[in-house]
Amino acid sequence: MLKIAHLYAEKGGTNCGDFMLGDCTKYYVQNILKKEIKWQTINVREPVTEALVKRFNTYDCLVVGGGGLMLPDSNPNKKSCWQWAISTDLLKKITSKIYVIGIGWNLFTGQTVAMSTRENNHKDPTRVKIFTDNMNTLISKSERFVVRHRGDIERLTEVIGKNDKIEFDYCPVYYYVRDKYSSHKRSPEFYTFEIKQDREWRRYDGTTKAKFFQTLGKFAKELIKAGEKIAIMRHEGGQVNFENFLKKERIPYKLLDNSTGSETQIINNFSKVKKLYCTAGHSQIISEGMGVPYFSFIGHDKLKYFLDDLGKSTDYAYNKDVDLFNKLTDSRL
Repeated sequence: MLKIAHLYAEKGGTNCGDFMLGDCTKYYVQNILKKEIKWQTINVREPVTEALVKRFNTYDCLVVGGGGLMLPDSNPNKKSCWQWAISTDLLKKITSKIYVIGIGWNLFTGQTVAMSTRENNHKDPTRVKIFTDNMNTLISKSERFVVRHRGDIERLTEVIGKNDKIEFDYCPVYYYVRDKYSSHKRSPEFYTFEIKQDREWRRYDGTTKAKFFQTLGKFAKELIKAGEKIAIMRHEGGQVNFENFLKKERIPYKLLDNSTGSETQIINNFSKVKKLYCTAGHSQIISEGMGVPYFSFIGHDKLKYFLDDLGKSTDYAYNKDVDLFNKLTDSRL
């Protein structure tokens, strides 16, 4: 039996994507190693000390990922300048095998590794070398280093240089959902909107949240006039801004809450979706795995990268598109 430590960004089950990532990544690794595994979960954002490295070295393997871990502002630090805050010196002391699985370049439009805060674009140029040295060290030490989008690999190698050890493969959530739920019984009922609200000033670059919401509200009213039902899919706890907008506009909707930390509820909610209009990467990944029709709002490049990897050139729009309403109208089933 292998003893493996799994490092990823636990969020207590309130974020649908991060909640699914735990079991999905274990499933992916199990399919690679094909051995019995005893797992120990460790929060990837936990500060890494000499003592923790000694603990790492008691495991046969470390699995890092999945998730958008290459992001400078979710766990700001100057040890690695991404979410796993391990210095390059301590990284070199790890003797266990390392598998980096399904991680993503999660930076928003205009954001760089040098920007470590959500609130502004202040740059610390010294961060770039720290990140580059740390990432190249990790890649060299890894048995496998798997990134979830080809576009992510392009952005990463623009910073750290080309490295032939970097592999592309889809997020583990895609394989898990496809293998386990692609034949799950569906009862499509709702045109469903999933709208994230963190980092709004980055998500709505080139437009405003107000314009975006007004366009979605206009589209929702058109759907209702045509006899369709509307739902909100809550991807993460506290994500209620668009719900509040619909209430203010007196647009009726059903709530599909995916923030409860229940895989069964998440899958059952997706099974009720007639078509999903989504802003979260994992919402489109789960939809793809289950065969649920979806339309992606590109407020983050990762959504477009996933569609590019699939060879899908339609059913998406940028949040800032001036003809967004027409694209939504054309997207109707």
